[in-house]
Amino acid sequence: NYYDRFGVEQFTPINVATQRKIAQRARTDYFISAKYDVSENGHEVSGSLYRAKDGKSVRELAVQAEDIYAVVDRLKEQIDEYLPPLGDLESAATNLPSAALITDNLAALEAYAKGLIQFNKTPSQLDRVVPYYRESFRIDPTCGTCAYGFADKLYGQGKPDSATTL
Repeated sequence: NYYDRFGVEQFTPINVATQRKIAQRARTDYFISAKYDVSENGHEVSGSLYRAKDGKSVRELAVQAEDIYAVVDRLKEQIDEYLPPLGDLESAATNLPSAALITDNLAALEAYAKGLIQFNKTPSQLDRVVPYYRESFRIDPTCGTCAYGFADKLYGQGKPDSATTL
């Protein structure tokens, strides 16, 4: 927990500069600083989405709803409106410096990244996801992450024996 490393209690309000340091240490691109309140109108959240690299606010966030779960859903929608869609990240996914931790085979990495993207787009349609994981594992059978992802999706399809074998 990065809050612990900075000596901050979990639900203690902290300034944006400290939040930025936490986001940088966690290697995230963005972080949120927001104020939460409960009023007669329901739950309210107001704040901003910030870039971790420079601490600049890139999107104002303001949500009000009767139910806290609706607030979270609406915040997610506002953030998703700002961030690029998963499809736009397809080419960037194979250029990450940490990509070699998954596999150093670019074709296997690309198939694995496409599988992740497809799963994030359609998590209930594993028949569309499994071919990407199968391909990544076929290309690089030494890729443990590829094998685990493939096995996980097979298990999700109701094939526990195949998943266990992998």
